[in-house]
Amino acid sequence: MGFDDIADASYLRPALSSVRQPLDRVGAAVYGLLDELVADPGMPAEMRQVATEFTPRESCGCPHAGPAVSEPHTRALFDQVRHLQSTLNIQYELGIALLGRHTYDPRALDWLGSTPALAGCLGLWTTDSDQLELAGEYRVTASDAAMYRAKTATRDN
Repeated sequence: MGFDDIADASYLRPALSSVRQPLDRVGAAVYGLLDELVADPGMPAEMRQVATEFTPRESCGCPHAGPAVSEPHTRALFDQVRHLQSTLNIQYELGIALLGRHTYDPRALDWLGSTPALAGCLGLWTTDSDQLELAGEYRVTASDAAMYRAKTATRDN
């Protein structure tokens, strides 16, 4: 049983049943909760849940259906590979940038500008108490987000 539903799961033998986690919705829930906490620091603790999706395959005893090879599925897999390559490129560029520069504090999160992230925050535990302190935050304006999408669309084509 997997808990990430990677593309390879359907090609393994037996094909791996998996639970898909919608990471975009998890991130949105976390960001929304943090945004609410910043607006109201006295807000009581609250747990948010994001629904997952079970994908049954052979490893749970389900009959073998074979990997989907339709054109839409193949295109979706190709898009996943392109996204992975783009992510790896961004991680490499960030690693080089963060290791090579010492002119700014990485806790300011300005380096997130070279990623597809629209927002982010960094919390660090204080040394004298068990409080989480906001050390940095980053939020993209709508015009910056549009420019980033245009730049990546040009690079990906």
